[in-house]
Formats: sequence, structure tokens, C-alpha cells
Amino acid sequence: AQPNQCRRCCDFPSSVMLLPNPRVSRTSGDIRRHSNVSSFRAPLTHSQTKLSGRLDIGTGPALQTRHVQPITSSSDERTDVYGVCVIGNGMMGSAAARHLSLAGCKVASVGPAEIPRTSWDRTDIFAAHYDEGRITRKTDPNPVWAYLSQRSIDRYPSIEEDSGIRFYYETGHLAVGDFTSPTVQSRISNAEASGIDYDSLNQEQLEQRFPYLNFPGENAGIHELSGAGWVSARRQVDAQLAVARKHGCTVVHEEVVSVEKLPNGTSGNDAAFAVHTASRSLFAQKVLVASGAFTNFRSLLPRGESGTPLQLDLQLLTAQTVKVELNDQDKSRLANMPSVIFKGPEYWCYILPPIKYPDGNVYLKLGGGCTKTPPMERNGKTAALPGLPGKQILLSHDEVTEWYRSGGDPQAGNDLMEIVHEIIPGLNPISWHSDSCVTCHTPTAQAYIGEMTPSTPGLFVLTGGNGLAAKSADELGHIAAMCTLSEDGWGEQPLDRQIFSPRLVEAPGKCSSTGDQEV
Repeated sequence: AQPNQCRRCCDFPSSVMLLPNPRVSRTSGDIRRHSNVSSFRAPLTHSQTKLSGRLDIGTGPALQTRHVQPITSSSDERTDVYGVCVIGNGMMGSAAARHLSLAGCKVASVGPAEIPRTSWDRTDIFAAHYDEGRITRKTDPNPVWAYLSQRSIDRYPSIEEDSGIRFYYETGHLAVGDFTSPTVQSRISNAEASGIDYDSLNQEQLEQRFPYLNFPGENAGIHELSGAGWVSARRQVDAQLAVARKHGCTVVHEEVVSVEKLPNGTSGNDAAFAVHTASRSLFAQKVLVASGAFTNFRSLLPRGESGTPLQLDLQLLTAQTVKVELNDQDKSRLANMPSVIFKGPEYWCYILPPIKYPDGNVYLKLGGGCTKTPPMERNGKTAALPGLPGKQILLSHDEVTEWYRSGGDPQAGNDLMEIVHEIIPGLNPISWHSDSCVTCHTPTAQAYIGEMTPSTPGLFVLTGGNGLAAKSADELGHIAAMCTLSEDGWGEQPLDRQIFSPRLVEAPGKCSSTGDQEV
């Protein structure tokens, strides 16, 4: 391929393979164990060590964290035309940059670097990957999200090996809830269809296997034994960008101010777009906007027929967590804990196992919400959502910025701490604090991937994680790369493009999120 041209990447299977595969059932005591190997599971390229505890986070002997360094040039690079400029180098954008670079495309990945929390009053752009712990799992009630996560998780070992950065910890995953609930039944069906290795546990078996956990009510559990656990969001982004750079990607740690569609012939080169930052302009044949919750808050998208800037039909929701600092005794007794999702009659929650954070302390992270607690008010109006307790709607850039800086709602933090103490009896925290994030939802409950409008060919989007995208980010980035490089705006892909088609509006805040959140 020429320097500014792209080969098409294509390592998809011929079909999604969501139909049942031959299954071998075996018994472990009275526990029903299902061990299948999906027909599209990629072979591991290096040994993946199961952790017996959480204290060695990020300090494996062969894999060390390597941070991506930004380029420092500030010139107007008119002669340097990229095949694709990716705007946003978070979990999905960095994955897209890697896949595009591996395909032989000349790529620029542009987005601000994380800054210390003490300096957040000086910025109004944030990212959901500013954290260590994100749950990763191959089971999901939705078959599309299950497929996306399976494809992503199967690539973790090769990404770690290629980058030299460890970000994945295979601690297993436990989903708990009423056995008759649709989400539990759908999760089981999709796991069996895809060949996921899991144990089905009743209430008594849950108590025997996880004596340190207490789930109120009569529940069933789905315990994923392998290919699940958690990832460091920060280091996954570092790893993606490190591999992309190794294959020629230019990483620019600056905020994009605007995207300009260039009239034919005015640029003096093959560029169709100019991507402007405060210090430079980058020129590209195509642009992929992967800027998450901030996509509608900058001049990144085209204007409609009336001249009004178009916006993606997105709904931004608050997300809140608590981080509980553990003492040595709790570190020890929770050392083999899996990542957890629980849905009960009074609250839902997800829990990350003990993780060592950059400050040197070990924290247990929990997020979720209580159905019994009245929703907080924002601007005098309640914004509770059916099926999403603890979630509130954010309607403007100022509200998003305020929420990120706030660290969360104090009452919601107290509610989450009550949940922590109920599910993990006897916990004796050294300290705890709350934190805030934002999830980006679509009316289809699927990510947006595709070309924006026929009037702006070459401008693509990748956003709308719906609170589900961390574990599935690599495959979402892969699909976006295929979509961007193809001649027809989609390419030879096993999933229907209509699943991911972007929806546009000319007024913000119109999206109605569907379904409930899984992490």
C-alpha cells in the first residue's frame, strides 16, 4: 500500500456463530459445569497467568506498563495526509487506531492525554478510561454484545504481547440474580450458544464457593471460569496506542477543536478533511469520530440541510462508584474474588475485586444504584430512568463537566457503601471515596458505527458504549476500522450494518435509552 492509502483488514469469521455448538457437560459435585470452545475463539499467543491475589497488579515479570508519548511538532502539516484521522483515543478510538494501523493505513490518533485530578478544574474534556478497573466477561444477555466481548477478549493476549503492557487479569466473573429473570436466562442461552466455560450455581452453591459474599434473597449464579475478570482501562488504552505507534500511527495528545470538510481541490493534496487542534491542522482522506460523551459538544459533525449542526441521537447518563481502601486482612480474604454483577429487588451493583491503584493503595470498586432511594434532582427536575436506578440524565456540556468534577452525589455514595457492607459482611475499610463517570447511550442499545451522512462521505463515527463497551472495545474498534476502510462504508462483516447505524437529530437530549445497564 502507498503511505497514505489503506489495505482492508479482514480477520472476521464467516458467520457470527451464535447457534448452539456441540457441548460437553460434566459435573463438579452438584455444580452444573459447561465447557465449550467457541468456533471463533482465537488461540492464545502467550501464557495467561491466573492471579491468586490482586496485589501484583501491573507488575508481572514479562509485561510492564509503557506510556505512550505524544508528538511535539506544532506545524501546519499540509503535505502530510493521513488515510484516516481518529478523533478520540479512549478505549474504542485507540482500538480503531490499532486495527487501522495493522491494516497498513496511515493513521493519526488525536485526543487529550489524562491530566491529574487536581487539575480537572482547568479542562472540560474527560474520558471514561481514567480508571483502573473495568469488568470483562464473555457472557451477556444480548447476543450482539456477547459476540463483541468474546472477539475482544480473545485478542487480549496478542495485544499484551505486542505492546509489552499487561492490562488483563483473568480472575473469572460471577453474575448473580433471580434464576427466572430474563437477563439470567438470556445470559445462559448465549453462553451455551457461544461455547463459554461456566458453572451454574444455586443459592447454596454460591454460599459454598464464595463464603465472603452475601447476596440477599434466593439467587442463582453464573460463574465464568476463564476468559473473564477485569482490565485496567488506562493500560488497555496505552497498549492499543503502543501497538498502533509501532505500526506507524501518529499519536497527538491534543484536543480537537473542529473538523472541516474541504472543498474538492482546495487543499492542494488528497485530503478531504482538516482536523484542527489549538496548535496544528492535520489533513486526512477520512475521519473517524470516537469522542464518546463529548461528540456533540465540539464542532466535529456536519450541518444539516437547515444549516443547524447535526448531533448524534445520544443520551448521557451519570455513573457513580465508590472505591473502598482495604486493610491487609480484607486484601487476603478477598484475594481470589472474581468480578461480580448482582441484580436484586432493591438494588443492582457491580463489584471489581481488590485492585492496586497508582497511589499504591488497594481498593475494591463498586457501582450501581438503589431502587428504594428517590432520585436526586438536577435543575429542579428528577431524571430517574426505568430500569436504571441511580442514573440521571445530563443535558449539556456544562452538566457533564460539573458531574465529572463533582466526584458524584454524596447520598448515592452512602447508598453504595450500604450495598458494599451487605454483600461483603465484615468489611473493615481504611477509607472510602466516591467517583463519577458518564455513560453514553443510544436508543438502539447498540453502539453507533458508520458513515454520518451521504453529504459528508468519509466522515465516520464510533461511539455509544451504553455502559457496555469497555470489555468489547477492541472488536468495536475493529468493526469501525473495517467500516472506514471499505468502499461501501461497511465491508464484508458478519454483523448487519443496521445494528450499528448512527441516528441523527438537530436538537440535543432527545434519545430514549432502552434496557438496563450491564457493565
